Amino acid sequence: MTGLYRMIYPSLLPSLLLGASLALASPARASEPGSGEVTAVSLAPAAGKAEVVIAFRGAVEVKDFLLASPDRLVLDVVGARLSAGAPAIYDGVKRGGVLSLRYSQFRPDVVRIVLELDGPTAYEVERTGQAVRVTFGDEGGFQ
Repeated sequence: MTGLYRMIYPSLLPSLLLGASLALASPARASEPGSGEVTAVSLAPAAGKAEVVIAFRGAVEVKDFLLASPDRLVLDVVGARLSAGAPAIYDGVKRGGVLSLRYSQFRPDVVRIVLELDGPTAYEVERTGQAVRVTFGDEGGFQ
Protein backbone atom coordinates (compact mmCIF):
# COMPACT_ATOMS: atom_id res chain seq x y z
CA MET A 1 0.00 0.00 0.00
CA THR A 2 2.81 2.44 0.77
CA GLY A 3 4.41 1.72 -2.61
CA LEU A 4 1.17 2.62 -4.40
CA TYR A 5 0.83 5.79 -2.29
CA ARG A 6 4.38 6.84 -3.24
CA MET A 7 3.54 6.38 -6.94
CA ILE A 8 0.21 8.26 -6.90
CA TYR A 9 0.96 11.12 -4.49
CA PRO A 10 3.77 12.83 -6.50
CA SER A 11 1.61 12.95 -9.65
CA LEU A 12 -1.58 13.89 -7.77
CA LEU A 13 -0.27 17.03 -6.05
CA PRO A 14 0.61 18.99 -9.24
CA SER A 15 -2.78 18.05 -10.72
CA LEU A 16 -4.59 19.32 -7.63
CA LEU A 17 -2.64 22.58 -7.65
CA LEU A 18 -3.31 23.11 -11.36
CA GLY A 19 -7.02 22.38 -10.90
CA ALA A 20 -7.30 24.81 -8.00
CA SER A 21 -5.53 27.60 -9.88
CA LEU A 22 -7.72 27.09 -12.97
CA ALA A 23 -10.87 27.20 -10.85
CA LEU A 24 -9.82 30.50 -9.28
CA ALA A 25 -8.94 32.09 -12.64
CA SER A 26 -11.79 30.68 -14.69
CA PRO A 27 -13.29 32.98 -17.37
CA ALA A 28 -16.80 32.26 -16.09
CA ARG A 29 -15.93 33.83 -12.76
CA ALA A 30 -14.13 36.79 -14.38
CA SER A 31 -17.06 37.62 -16.67
CA GLU A 32 -19.94 37.40 -14.18
CA PRO A 33 -22.16 40.46 -14.50
CA GLY A 34 -21.94 43.01 -11.71
CA SER A 35 -24.79 43.92 -9.43
CA GLY A 36 -25.45 47.27 -11.13
CA GLU A 37 -28.11 48.02 -13.72
CA VAL A 38 -28.41 50.92 -16.18
CA THR A 39 -32.08 51.95 -16.12
CA ALA A 40 -32.17 54.97 -18.49
CA VAL A 41 -30.01 57.17 -20.72
CA SER A 42 -31.08 60.68 -21.76
CA LEU A 43 -29.69 63.71 -23.58
CA ALA A 44 -31.40 67.04 -22.97
CA PRO A 45 -30.67 70.76 -22.64
CA ALA A 46 -29.88 71.99 -19.13
CA ALA A 47 -29.26 75.66 -18.28
CA GLY A 48 -27.58 76.59 -21.58
CA LYS A 49 -25.69 73.30 -21.83
CA ALA A 50 -26.29 69.78 -23.07
CA GLU A 51 -26.46 67.07 -20.45
CA VAL A 52 -26.40 63.29 -20.75
CA VAL A 53 -27.85 61.53 -17.71
CA ILE A 54 -27.20 57.83 -17.11
CA ALA A 55 -29.50 56.47 -14.40
CA PHE A 56 -28.50 53.24 -12.65
CA ARG A 57 -29.07 51.03 -9.61
CA GLY A 58 -26.36 49.29 -7.62
CA ALA A 59 -22.59 49.68 -7.47
CA VAL A 60 -21.01 50.71 -10.77
CA GLU A 61 -17.89 52.49 -11.98
CA VAL A 62 -17.89 54.85 -14.97
CA LYS A 63 -14.87 55.19 -17.26
CA ASP A 64 -14.76 57.75 -20.05
CA PHE A 65 -12.46 58.26 -23.02
CA LEU A 66 -12.40 60.07 -26.36
CA LEU A 67 -11.97 58.62 -29.84
CA ALA A 68 -11.24 60.48 -33.08
CA SER A 69 -12.22 60.13 -36.75
CA PRO A 70 -15.11 60.57 -36.09
CA ASP A 71 -14.99 62.33 -32.73
CA ARG A 72 -16.75 60.28 -30.03
CA LEU A 73 -17.04 60.20 -26.28
CA VAL A 74 -17.27 56.67 -24.89
CA LEU A 75 -18.65 55.97 -21.42
CA ASP A 76 -18.24 52.46 -20.00
CA VAL A 77 -20.48 51.65 -17.03
CA VAL A 78 -18.50 48.83 -15.40
CA GLY A 79 -20.26 46.35 -13.13
CA ALA A 80 -23.62 46.86 -14.83
CA ARG A 81 -26.06 45.21 -17.13
CA LEU A 82 -28.59 46.99 -19.30
CA SER A 83 -32.13 46.97 -17.94
CA ALA A 84 -34.52 45.28 -20.37
CA GLY A 85 -36.67 48.40 -20.56
CA ALA A 86 -33.93 51.05 -20.39
CA PRO A 87 -35.12 53.85 -22.66
CA ALA A 88 -32.83 56.15 -24.61
CA ILE A 89 -34.42 59.57 -24.35
CA TYR A 90 -32.98 61.54 -27.24
CA ASP A 91 -34.94 63.36 -29.92
CA GLY A 92 -32.08 63.43 -32.45
CA VAL A 93 -31.57 67.20 -32.14
CA LYS A 94 -27.92 68.30 -32.06
CA ARG A 95 -27.13 69.72 -28.62
CA GLY A 96 -23.82 70.90 -27.22
CA GLY A 97 -21.92 69.31 -30.11
CA VAL A 98 -23.57 65.88 -29.68
CA LEU A 99 -24.73 64.44 -33.02
CA SER A 100 -26.01 61.04 -31.88
CA LEU A 101 -26.27 58.72 -28.90
CA ARG A 102 -26.26 54.91 -28.80
CA TYR A 103 -25.69 52.27 -26.14
CA SER A 104 -25.44 48.50 -25.74
CA GLN A 105 -24.33 45.67 -23.46
CA PHE A 106 -20.67 45.76 -24.54
CA ARG A 107 -19.54 42.91 -22.25
CA PRO A 108 -21.46 40.87 -19.66
CA ASP A 109 -20.53 43.43 -16.99
CA VAL A 110 -20.10 46.61 -19.09
CA VAL A 111 -22.77 48.87 -20.60
CA ARG A 112 -21.18 51.13 -23.25
CA ILE A 113 -22.66 54.51 -24.22
CA VAL A 114 -21.23 56.23 -27.30
CA LEU A 115 -21.85 59.89 -28.10
CA GLU A 116 -20.87 60.99 -31.59
CA LEU A 117 -19.59 64.57 -31.51
CA ASP A 118 -19.30 67.25 -34.19
CA GLY A 119 -15.68 67.87 -33.19
CA PRO A 120 -13.45 68.08 -30.12
CA THR A 121 -15.76 69.17 -27.30
CA ALA A 122 -15.11 70.02 -23.65
CA TYR A 123 -17.12 67.89 -21.20
CA GLU A 124 -17.37 67.11 -17.49
CA VAL A 125 -18.42 63.83 -15.84
CA GLU A 126 -20.08 64.03 -12.42
CA ARG A 127 -21.58 61.25 -10.34
CA THR A 128 -24.57 62.21 -8.19
CA GLY A 129 -26.28 59.44 -6.23
CA GLN A 130 -27.71 56.88 -8.65
CA ALA A 131 -26.87 58.87 -11.79
CA VAL A 132 -23.90 60.02 -13.83
CA ARG A 133 -24.17 63.39 -15.55
CA VAL A 134 -22.02 64.30 -18.52
CA THR A 135 -22.23 68.02 -19.22
CA PHE A 136 -21.09 69.67 -22.43
CA GLY A 137 -20.31 73.38 -22.18
CA ASP A 138 -22.03 75.94 -24.35
CA GLU A 139 -18.94 76.20 -26.58
CA GLY A 140 -20.68 73.80 -28.98
CA GLY A 141 -23.96 75.68 -28.65
CA PHE A 142 -27.40 74.40 -29.55
CA GLN A 143 -28.21 74.05 -33.21
